[in-house]
Amino acid sequence: MEKETSAFRHLAAQNVMHHPKQRPGLDTLNMARAGNREAFTAQSVGAFAATPCGKCARGRGPWVGCVVAEGYLSGSCANCHFQAGGTGCTLHGKLHLFSLFIRSFQELSVSFKISCF
Repeated sequence: MEKETSAFRHLAAQNVMHHPKQRPGLDTLNMARAGNREAFTAQSVGAFAATPCGKCARGRGPWVGCVVAEGYLSGSCANCHFQAGGTGCTLHGKLHLFSLFIRSFQELSVSFKISCF
């Protein structure tokens, strides 16, 4: 079994939102890979994407539902991240960049409020 990653530890510390439902007809999933454990954990703690990625829309991936853990997996959904396919996800990078924009805006807003007083 591969060593745990920082992303896995951070995801595992979050509250479970739902239990991943494996797609019918699939064999036992390989959880020896660290990235696959990250994907499973993201599927457990993330939120369903407003619009599923291309792969999930076609019913692909190990789990039912397109789930994204904001700030993790470079914006890829958990299904795509499984088996190291995250860069092929149509959501890859989009949510991550949006999260960075929101954080930057919030920091700027706080900085502006402080400087006005």
